[in-house]
Amino acid sequence: MFILQAPYPALASTMILPSPDIGNNLGLISQVVVVKMEDGGRRSFVKPGGGLRRHRWDFLLSSDKTEEFVDFIERYRGADFRVEWRNRVIIGKLAINPIELSGQGRAGGWPGGEAYETTLEMIEQL
Repeated sequence: MFILQAPYPALASTMILPSPDIGNNLGLISQVVVVKMEDGGRRSFVKPGGGLRRHRWDFLLSSDKTEEFVDFIERYRGADFRVEWRNRVIIGKLAINPIELSGQGRAGGWPGGEAYETTLEMIEQL
């Protein structure tokens, strides 16, 4: 079970999502910058991200749950979120703007009869 709450620290709303299709893809926020010099040479350096971590989860949701998810994200846009998943608590800001949904066809037995795939990205506060 994946629990999403907002706004942190005065939690007012909670949303329960099914387990993500893909586990937590975790990566440090940093960039490799390549600079081409006038003499044709190249130099590269790593632009650090300040030790911040980016979390990414992919969900397959029914059409009704998708509407609830979109409303929840829009209501608390810019706020801090709290995620509880696999006995771990992660607090941070969402990095999705706008929310992207892709239709995954018919979902027999689900309310609304359709399935959508969406991704939730969060930048963890340390």
